[in-house]
Amino acid sequence: MLLFSYVRYDFARHQIGMCYLASQLSWALLIPVAYLIGGAANCNLQLAMHEISHNLAFKATTKGGMTANRVLSLVANLPLALPAAISFRKYHLDHHRCQGHDVVDVDLPTEWEGWFFRSPARKLLWCLLQPAFYALRPLIVNPKPLQAWEAVNIAVQLTFNWGIYQAFGAKGLAYLLLGTLLGMGIHPTAYHFISEHCVFEEGHETYSYYGWLNAIMYNVGYHNEHHDFPNVPGSRLYKVTSCVRRCFC
Repeated sequence: MLLFSYVRYDFARHQIGMCYLASQLSWALLIPVAYLIGGAANCNLQLAMHEISHNLAFKATTKGGMTANRVLSLVANLPLALPAAISFRKYHLDHHRCQGHDVVDVDLPTEWEGWFFRSPARKLLWCLLQPAFYALRPLIVNPKPLQAWEAVNIAVQLTFNWGIYQAFGAKGLAYLLLGTLLGMGIHPTAYHFISEHCVFEEGHETYSYYGWLNAIMYNVGYHNEHHDFPNVPGSRLYKVTSCVRRCFC
C-alpha cells in the first residue's frame, strides 16, 4: 500500500497546485482543463476513498487504525470539494453486503431511472448526471442518520473550500468542483461506474476490466476479484486473478 498511499498524496498535492494555475485561466479554458486533468485526478482520489472505506490503508484491528483510515479518507476527499468520504463508506459497505438488493444497495438505479432513461439521448443525460444521482439517490432511497464522522467530514471540507477560495478565488474552487462533477460523468475514468455492475449478461451482476486505466484507478477494474475478496488491497488484486488463472486455466 505504500505506493498507493504515495499516489494518493501526490494527486491531492497536484490538485491543490492546479488551483493556482486555474486561477490564472479564462473560464473558457478552465472548463476543458478541469475535465481533462481535474476529472482524472479527482476520480483517482474518489477511488482512493473507496480503498480506504475498506480499511485498506492502515490495519483496522485497533481503534487507532480505524481512526487513521477515517482521517486519511478526509485528506483524500479534500480536492473533491464535496464532503463524501464518510457517507460513501456508510453506504458502500451495504453495497458489498447486499449487492443487487433494492433500497439497501443504493448503487442500483431506481425503478424510475430505469423507466425514464431508456433512449440513447436520455442514457447520455443519465451519464452526465451520474454525480447527482450517485450523491442524492441514497438520501432518497435509503436515508440514514448523520454520523459524528460525517459532521467532521462536512466541517473539514467546508473549511478547506473556504481556504481554497481565499487563496485562489472562485476559479480555483470551481476547478475542484468541476473536476469532481465532470470526472464522474462522461469521462474515461468514470466508465467503471457502468462496467462494474450494469447487467450485460443475465445472471452476472459484477464484471472486471483489465485495461491500462487500472494503473491510475487502484485496480478497481478487477471488480469480480474485489467483491470476492474486499479485504485485499487494489495493489494486490492482480495476484488473485493470476492465482485463479493458474488453478483453472
